[in-house]
Amino acid sequence: MSQIKAIIFDVGGVLIKETSKHLYKRLAEALGIDYQALYEFRSNYSKRLLLGKMRPEEFASLAEKKFMVENFLKEWEEAYLQLPINYELLELVKQLRRDYRVSIISNIISIQAKINYKRGLFNGFDPIVLSCDVGYAKPDKEIYRIALNRLNLNPEACVFIDDREANIQAAKELGISSILFKDKEQLEEELKDILNTERHNL
Repeated sequence: MSQIKAIIFDVGGVLIKETSKHLYKRLAEALGIDYQALYEFRSNYSKRLLLGKMRPEEFASLAEKKFMVENFLKEWEEAYLQLPINYELLELVKQLRRDYRVSIISNIISIQAKINYKRGLFNGFDPIVLSCDVGYAKPDKEIYRIALNRLNLNPEACVFIDDREANIQAAKELGISSILFKDKEQLEEELKDILNTERHNL
């Protein structure tokens, strides 16, 4: 029987199929501005946004002045809502929930976190550890420690799933079994190896 008690998921690139690059491409197109210029501008503020040290409204105001556009915040929300949710993976999460706790660790901006709460994407996950709430972002090990503390579990009792190698490596260094996410089928196979769950009908 597996000693694993909890499975921790990333959001962007995992529970949501696309990432911030796709988001800003959609946003640039909607606003009629150059994607590369927008992405580089965003990079100047991304850490502060992710750590909750800068309000999205403040960033939107700066972007409107920089690119001479209006309704940046509204278009930002609309662009985020267009990113496709990985519903197949959420079905797998439902199955896993029968036997394991499911949790989230995500580097995410508060405006996007609010959207995910509102539309129910985070339903059933506990704890939900978000960079904009805790002031730490992956691959900083502190955000993983916060999740472990809230789960009240040792690293060896958890599996972490993320689409970025640096985030996976940080989790592994803490002793958390980790899977670099590519697609649902690959994830199922690697989870079976870790969980020894032939009997759990994954």
